[in-house]
Amino acid sequence: MIKQRFISGVVLALSMLLVILYTNEIWVALMLAVLLVIGAWEWLGLTSYDTPARRIYFAAFIALIFLIGWFNQDLAVARYWLIIAVALWYMVMVLLAFYETAHSHSSPRWQPQILMLGLIFLPAAWLSMLKLYQLHPGWLFYALALCAIADSFAYLSGKTLGKHKLAPRLSPGKTMEGVLGGMLAVLMFALLSGWILKME
Repeated sequence: MIKQRFISGVVLALSMLLVILYTNEIWVALMLAVLLVIGAWEWLGLTSYDTPARRIYFAAFIALIFLIGWFNQDLAVARYWLIIAVALWYMVMVLLAFYETAHSHSSPRWQPQILMLGLIFLPAAWLSMLKLYQLHPGWLFYALALCAIADSFAYLSGKTLGKHKLAPRLSPGKTMEGVLGGMLAVLMFALLSGWILKME
């Protein structure tokens, strides 16, 4: 499982690098849209609305928002969308502490809210990554690389060394060792990137 995840991660990273470096903004926006439409499919799996038909409708609606956003990315509403998304994300981090206190036999809570957050967070992620690309293609690849490294090394260290649960009622598979492994890998990548850029 670890080997398969590593190989798929490398293939995906190389594919994204080629698109970012050797195509134009339209293709990058399309690549990001495809990845996040897949993310929309997975997002609905976090809720109790995760029937195949609803997942298709939700993913299609997110794709429509991306299309509208492509033609309106420079409007003020795009900036406000990002500000709202950041504010809501901080709010979610606080509310997760209360969600963790739910009993295992209780019914799922906050389902409409989770659904609505997907409609805000997924377009905001697409727009923010597109803005990073517009600043410089390297910024987008750096951000994506940070996420991929954090996820991969957190998974690897959690699987091999994980003993202490991080948040068992939220995600039973996550461990403190996984978090520390991901943070250490990201730190090393950031320091290496800074050193390379300084040498240029």
